[in-house]
This record gives sequence, structure tokens and C-alpha cells, in this order.
Amino acid sequence: MRRGLGMSDSARVCLLLASCAVIAWALAALTTQTLASGQARRADAFDRARALAAADIEQARAQRVLWLGTEPLLARAGRAFRQGAFDNALLFAARARREARLALNQARLEAARYFLELNRAALPPAAAAQLAARVQAHDGIGAGALARRLGADISR
Repeated sequence: MRRGLGMSDSARVCLLLASCAVIAWALAALTTQTLASGQARRADAFDRARALAAADIEQARAQRVLWLGTEPLLARAGRAFRQGAFDNALLFAARARREARLALNQARLEAARYFLELNRAALPPAAAAQLAARVQAHDGIGAGALARRLGADISR
């Protein structure tokens, strides 16, 4: 029986063990790199979610329509992220953003509804019906924009 490369069985075993060690080291390095990259992506995703929520909260605060529990949700998101609860942090940030946007929608709806009630007789019937339909559909953006076009002084 012929042996390849003139290596003894013990040399082959050593080569195999060395190859396994190199492969294990490479996998460990790749895993570490992947985990670090994943943590960086998570941090970036949370920073984006927090920035979007903060912008909507600031807009609602500027119009003085921010709901009381909205800012504490964003603070909770930050605490959850610092504690490593990434999924909860994203949920809290998304909820804070949603509440800020809902507060803005509610304010626009109320302003459009108030404008409609005060000016229903002076508005063209088609415009009044269209505004009433948008208010009824809870479309704050559409109702606010239409009311502004009809002469209401409603914030964007």
C-alpha cells in the first residue's frame, strides 16, 4: 500500500488538528464580527426610530397637542435599549411616534370640525360635505388641508 506525500499517520492527524483549529478560529472571528455588526445595525435602527419619534413629538409639542404619556414612552425606549432589550426599545419608540402622530391627527380633526361647525352655512355645500366626510373618516391631514384651503387657520 502506498502512502501519499510520505507523511506518517501522526503527521496527518496533526495536520488535521491544525486545520480544524484554524477553521474554528476563523469561525469564531466571523461570529464575533457578525455579532458586532448586528449590534451596530441594532443601534442604528434604534437611533433612527428614536429620531423619528422625537421629531414627531417635537412637532406635536410645538402645536401644543402632545399627549401626556408620549414622552415617557420615548424615555422608556431609551432605558430598554440601554438594558439590552432591543425589541422592547423599538416597540416603545414606535408607540411614542404613533401617539405623537395620533395627537397631531386629533388636533387637525378637532380644528377642522370646529371650523365646519362655525362656517357650515357660509361654505359651498359640496365643500362642506367633503370636509364633513373627511372629518367623519378621521382623516386629520386631509380635513386640515381642506379646511385651510377653505379659509381656516389650522397648523400643519
